[in-house]
Order: sequence, then C-alpha cells, then structure tokens
Amino acid sequence: MSPTSSTTTTTTTFHLFPLLPLELRLQIWEFTITPRTVLLRVGTRHWRPFTTQAAYSLLPTTPAPALLRTCHESREVGLKAYTQAFSEWDTDRSPGRCSPAAAAARYLWVNFALDMIDIGGLGIQFVAMYKRQIRRLKLECDRANTVGRYEFGLLRDQLQTREYERLREVEIGVRDDAWFPESWRRDGAFVEGWRLEVRNWEDGRGYTLLMERMMGGDNDDNDANCG
Repeated sequence: MSPTSSTTTTTTTFHLFPLLPLELRLQIWEFTITPRTVLLRVGTRHWRPFTTQAAYSLLPTTPAPALLRTCHESREVGLKAYTQAFSEWDTDRSPGRCSPAAAAARYLWVNFALDMIDIGGLGIQFVAMYKRQIRRLKLECDRANTVGRYEFGLLRDQLQTREYERLREVEIGVRDDAWFPESWRRDGAFVEGWRLEVRNWEDGRGYTLLMERMMGGDNDDNDANCG
C-alpha cells in the first residue's frame, strides 16, 4: 500500500464572503479604493470640414476600477467614489467607431481625491475643466521646442495663481538639455508655496520635478473617497 501524500491547495476565492454581515462586506469593498494612475490620452482623427477644429478621440487607456465591474453591491460602493470624466474630449462621432455605440462618448472613471491624472504631453488645457477637482497631476514638457516652453511656463503661472486650488502633487517630466537652475530648487523658489524635488534622468537629457504643495489648511478637506 503506497503512502498517502498530503497536498496544499491555494485558493484566491473566499466562498463565504456573501455570508458576511453587510456592514463588513461594504467595508471590505471600500478598502479596495486605492490610488491609481489614470492615463488621459487623446488622438486626433481628422479635421472637421469648414472649421479649424479637430475631431478628437479619447483613447481607452485605463480600464474601469474592478470595484465597478465585480458585482452590483461593489458597484454601488464604487459609484460613490468614482465619477465619469473627460468625455468632452471624445468629440469624434464618425461611423468608423466601433459598433453598436458609435455615437456614445467614451469616458474615464476617476477618483479625483486619490488618482494621479497622467496627461503625458497633452497641454494643461485638456484638464482645465477639472482644475477645482484634481489633486494629483503628472505631465511631460519638452522645453527644447516653443510649445513645450509655453506649456511649462503656463503651468508654473497657474500653480502660482492657485487656479488649481485643490492640487496637492505634481510630477513634471522635462525633456531638456538645459540645466535646471539651482536657485529654483529651494522651497518656494520655483513656485511659491510648493516643495520641490529634482531628479535627473539616467540618460542626462531631462529631469523630473516632484512638487508637493506646502499645506496651509485652508483648502484641505477629508473627502478622500469622494468623487
């Protein structure tokens, strides 16, 4: 008779979850609301006839949070934390769009209190509608060209004037051969009221500015889980 071998089976499914008290289940769902990086990317498909405006297409870069896709109960929790945003940049309604909802605008699910909004090389105007909601922003500027220098200066001016009043954290990737002035590295020297850390890229052709607002308490609130 051969010896009996014991094996351990690992499972990722907790089958008794539906039997937990409702209050505990809701608390567990809320624990899944964590910071994400939401990529905002917009493509230009074509120019509208007889106008100077482009028809944009919002690229589906960041999927909806799993909380909104798991079950009805989790979705109810998720809808209190996430909101649909950026559909205003999905202006292309051409028949070439995927069926059956070719005319429906795309959007991204965002928790503005927690999520980092990464706009890449898009201009700051692409998030201007949400300037009183965004807390964390990531972008890229190429100061080697005129557009990049303009965007870099525009962002600095808007941070200085507190147009983005709830913004707390900014990460700027700057593609530039120019040396970042040492005088700008002190607190408040680059933008008043912001703490600044400069990290050089390994290839030496740019740097990352990590900026954090020095809190004064006037605009801070406790709605970390509110959309």
